Amino acid sequence: MSEQLGEATADEVRVLLRGHAPSAITLHFVDIDDVQWPVKQVVSIATGLPVSEFTSSTARRWLVKRGFSTHRLDTEAAVASVAPRPTRTPRRALDDAELAGLEVVQHTTMAISFMWRRAGRVTLTAEGRLVFPPLPKRPGLYRFDLECDPDCVTVAYIGESIDLEKRARNYRSAFADGARSKKTSRRIHKELLTHLGRGGTITQSIVTEAHDGIGSVVDLGRKSARLLVENVAITEARATGRTRLLNIDSIRAEGDL
Repeated sequence: MSEQLGEATADEVRVLLRGHAPSAITLHFVDIDDVQWPVKQVVSIATGLPVSEFTSSTARRWLVKRGFSTHRLDTEAAVASVAPRPTRTPRRALDDAELAGLEVVQHTTMAISFMWRRAGRVTLTAEGRLVFPPLPKRPGLYRFDLECDPDCVTVAYIGESIDLEKRARNYRSAFADGARSKKTSRRIHKELLTHLGRGGTITQSIVTEAHDGIGSVVDLGRKSARLLVENVAITEARATGRTRLLNIDSIRAEGDL
């Protein structure tokens, strides 16, 4: 196979290499006039063949026949030519003292105010389907308050939506839509059905307006703004100690206590 690569002489190889730069060496290399080249790159340049057309072993035999010496990266000659890798400094986490010593570049205090408005009761049809109270086609937050459990702790779920009325329809058809419905919709749908099926009651409340600490309106049409207000509502509900939330992050947090 090596003879099929062409009959270029050693001097012709040197001429053909002019104007080229060595590529990164992965394993085998050839030393030509004190410059180290990948063996397949040299043969490819000298013969015009792509490197995929021959093996490294064939390239080495071809070069040796022309008087060149080939080496492996793990030989002494190769090791001497490879620059040592810089020593990496192990990363470590900041301790509390170092954290406290970091420069303060900005101090932020933010207050969010909003009101929950009672929309009405969630009920069941004779066929066992959820019925929600009339809701606006507006962005905002919604909250389901399930009748107190035996320990008199309110069970609730808090969510947000770009369209409150459409969100209720999504819950109503969560299982009918099958895989198209999100896992959260199916989970809360099941919670509501189970609670009402046991004779419990559910009240839905909504938030359609929110303001910051200086009285400016928070644009609930933006997802980031709704998530901000939603997290404030969830944090407040958890802080009271009188509400058990069905929100996944709150369930996980209770498990960590």
